[in-house]
Amino acid sequence: SSEYFDAGQTVYAESMPGLKFYLIVRGTARVSALSATRRDVPLAVLQDGDYFGEVEVFNGGHRNATVTARTPLLCLTLEVSTFEAVMREFIVLQEVMRQMALGRGLTTISSLGRRPRNNKLWQLI
Repeated sequence: SSEYFDAGQTVYAESMPGLKFYLIVRGTARVSALSATRRDVPLAVLQDGDYFGEVEVFNGGHRNATVTARTPLLCLTLEVSTFEAVMREFIVLQEVMRQMALGRGLTTISSLGRRPRNNKLWQLI
């Protein structure tokens, strides 16, 4: 599917449930998360060709960041069932995506001062 977001619109919010993979076709998005002291911390700016949502897919739907459109944003999206089918078909891609998700997720929670050991990402180590 394709989804369009206006500048300033939240694509998804931290802790909001959901399982979807996003590939940015056009535009830029800001990734941020709340620190242990509840301060909004910018983590990344994504642009054409970048992707997000893989952390949540591999983490059972737990979103640990907020993604907001900085400019008008056009994304191609895969529902979790389609994403998982692609990962089963291309095992090497699945391993690369799993490692990227692990790295992004652990960087996020450790840089924010949040270290919940019951988080599913810790179980992937």
